[in-house]
Amino acid sequence: MTSAEHLAKVKAKLNAIKEKIDQTEDRELEAKEKLREAEERLEKALGEVDSFKRRIQLVQIEDKKVRAALEVKVQELDGMERRSKSEEEQCKSLEITDRESDEKMHEMEDLVEETDIRDKDVQTKVAEVELKFKVTQNELEKALQRAEKFENISSMMEDQLTGNVETMASLEEKDAEACEREIEGEEKVAFMQDELKAMVYRYEEAERKAPPLENLIFAMMEDMDNLKIKRKEVEDEMKAMGDLVEEVTVEKSAPKPSPFAEPKDEAAEEEEEEEEE
Repeated sequence: MTSAEHLAKVKAKLNAIKEKIDQTEDRELEAKEKLREAEERLEKALGEVDSFKRRIQLVQIEDKKVRAALEVKVQELDGMERRSKSEEEQCKSLEITDRESDEKMHEMEDLVEETDIRDKDVQTKVAEVELKFKVTQNELEKALQRAEKFENISSMMEDQLTGNVETMASLEEKDAEACEREIEGEEKVAFMQDELKAMVYRYEEAERKAPPLENLIFAMMEDMDNLKIKRKEVEDEMKAMGDLVEEVTVEKSAPKPSPFAEPKDEAAEEEEEEEEE
């Protein structure tokens, strides 16, 4: 073999090696590109794995919350079922109570109607009582006016009796017999005063206790009639006593003169006679 042939073979081998090297470099580049793509896919996959892990954790947390909420809802459902049963029982009892309430309502309506009727009766009676009260009040005012007149008459009688007592006191000094009459008159005057006080006390008691006004008026009229009768008796007695005193005075109008007595003039004697009258 010649050197030229040997050189051609060497060149052919070098070209073949060069092609293989080029192919190898191309495959290396492809491998690196695939590796880069694989690394990118790996990183992406790892990111997705982390995302999936976070999602799984969130799902687990949400699952726990859902389970807890489910337990709460189950408990609430159990409670609601129990309450529903108790409410059903209560509804049944309420239905029974409602029927009883309806019966009681009817009874109450009847009672209300009766109460309305009684209320009307009471209002009618109240109106009658108010009318009677007005009439009684008017009669009481009239009775008070009569009582005032009665008190005025009583005061006049007391003044007259006081004057009579003074007159009897002056007559007592002059005559012993007239004194006895005067004592009786004073007793009658005291009796009349006691009667007057008793009448005033009865009037005050009657006004305080508010008895039936007609009985009070009748009693006052009877007392006034009795008082008039007693007054007439006292006046008659006083008149009789005055007549007796006058007779005694006439009988003793000419007493024996005392040697030690001072002589009286005729004017003084006339004044004494007028005072005695």
